[in-house]
Amino acid sequence: MQWCSLFSSASKYSISIRPSRYKRVAYGFLPLGTCLVILISFSYAYIPALVILVACIIGISIYLSLENKAQFTHYLTMSSDGNIFIGNESFNYQILATSRLSFIGCWLELQQSTNLINLNNQSKQIPSKLLTQTHLPLIHRFIFKDSLSEQDYARIVSVLKQIR
Repeated sequence: MQWCSLFSSASKYSISIRPSRYKRVAYGFLPLGTCLVILISFSYAYIPALVILVACIIGISIYLSLENKAQFTHYLTMSSDGNIFIGNESFNYQILATSRLSFIGCWLELQQSTNLINLNNQSKQIPSKLLTQTHLPLIHRFIFKDSLSEQDYARIVSVLKQIR
């Protein structure tokens, strides 16, 4: 139970998200891998395929070893109880306990908060009885680990551990 507004403001974190290099590598390697499988399937050109594969693995490892210096493109505010306010949207979300963490990133399951939906929908004359938990939309977002700073990723991890 929150007992003062000082506690509320101290438990909010600003999270900055930048474009992920892992995502670029995954989407770039998919067509290349498909071409290599087709090359090996319809011919016996194993050595050129292996040379291309080794060159790609070396290039990808060098690319991923460099620091991600891309500018931040998305910002959100997260509280310690799992409420998220996304900067360009007019309502907030609650992180659900079904969200997951992995070594490559975090899979967030978000649900719109009911209190702000009720405020937004009062002008539309929608009865609040219709706004139950089952009618609220679920949003699934995967955030790659390299899109966040180490401190922001640690904050998301600690909030997810508190929610469970």
